Amino acid sequence: MIRKWELIDGRILQVEQDLDIVNKEFGATVWDSALVLAKYLENEKVFPKGHFKGKTVLDIGSGTGFIGIILLIMGATVHFTDRQVLIPLIEKNIHLNCQIVHDDYNFLEEGSIDEKAPILASQYQAFEYLWGEPNPIIEQTHYDYVIICDCIYESKEMWLPLAKALNEQLHSKSHQIIVAHEKRSHKDLAFFPYIQETFQVERVPDELMDPVWRDENIRIFYLTFKGSDHDSKNEKDRNVNTITSTTKKEDSIAREGNSKTQH
Repeated sequence: MIRKWELIDGRILQVEQDLDIVNKEFGATVWDSALVLAKYLENEKVFPKGHFKGKTVLDIGSGTGFIGIILLIMGATVHFTDRQVLIPLIEKNIHLNCQIVHDDYNFLEEGSIDEKAPILASQYQAFEYLWGEPNPIIEQTHYDYVIICDCIYESKEMWLPLAKALNEQLHSKSHQIIVAHEKRSHKDLAFFPYIQETFQVERVPDELMDPVWRDENIRIFYLTFKGSDHDSKNEKDRNVNTITSTTKKEDSIAREGNSKTQH
């Protein structure tokens, strides 16, 4: 099943979803939180045009590769990670959108996608990463951003490996960790108090969210390692709120917009 998504410049991203494995692997489909995060990353008031060009991004729990592909299109080098069963789906979607990615890198207009594939391969890697386990690629790379989209589920047993990976491994990989989360129960919200022992957690305010693609249960957070001596200027510039801030009620996800981008 192909999901289509209109980018900010009007071009259409196509993402294959594998419904045969979606019940076993949640990442085989594009969830609403990914749509909300995509619109936030495209917000030029937060990330000016060209901001991600040349940046290196670690995409945790890439799933279909939807968010990482958008960052590729924006010029980033992306490390896509998930369970091994999802890596072929990620690779398929990257190459499904190969032409859009190459257009943004200003590659030669002539030539087939297959001829351009080796150049594309230098802009990304897709590999298995089991949260908290040693990984030589991650260990040897410093990232400008770590992106975590819809990886916090329900019981502590499900999100604890991710929390431990953040506390013990990923905190030193980047000063910019962005988490998009859809609240499904009070159990998954326990993730944030748990990591607040190690990280300052700040919520993106409503006014920086897309006016259409938003949901009162979907929030975007920045995590800042408390032991970091990183200049806080970037955090101030983001105009984020602490997790304890009072929030106003947002509109539900726009189903009309959803139907326009899904086939």
